[in-house]
Amino acid sequence: MNTYSSSAIGRAAALLMAALCSLAAWTPLDAKQNLKNYGDKFQVIVPAYAFGMVAHEGNGSAIWHCAGSLSMMVASVSLLKSHVSETRPDGSRSDSFPSGHSAAAFWGATFIHRRYGIGMALLPYAMAGITAYSRVAARRHYVHDVVAGVAIGCLCVRTFSSRGSCVRISSDGKCACMVREATF
Repeated sequence: MNTYSSSAIGRAAALLMAALCSLAAWTPLDAKQNLKNYGDKFQVIVPAYAFGMVAHEGNGSAIWHCAGSLSMMVASVSLLKSHVSETRPDGSRSDSFPSGHSAAAFWGATFIHRRYGIGMALLPYAMAGITAYSRVAARRHYVHDVVAGVAIGCLCVRTFSSRGSCVRISSDGKCACMVREATF
């Protein structure tokens, strides 16, 4: 685990706060729509914050783990959405399961937690929680869709980026297996 100076942490916190303040300017006054908009934005901001922290660090291995676990999360969500036909609570489409917004937001928060500690992840976890809640409140997902999304986001970080392990796709492209060789 890396130790960052207070100035680096301060810059990261200032960047995140600037993003949060700009969100307030973008959202309408309707509380329900406002909550949905925050969820829509946080599902991008939290992973972007994780990537920004890794990019600032400049560690190639960390960038690999970040990109790899994010790719695993996106692939998992896409695969499930294409094979599980569940109509959304608002009746709009049949790709409710799992919640991609929740998966993305919790992926980012969990990555930050694993890489930089819980102190740096508290605000991202709060933003991820708002994202998950907003999906149910906006009637875009059922609770079990959100819970599945949260689990996928967290598990992809823990699986791909577990200490001392990495995921390698076999040469035939058909299976993934854990190989003990890399560090996080």
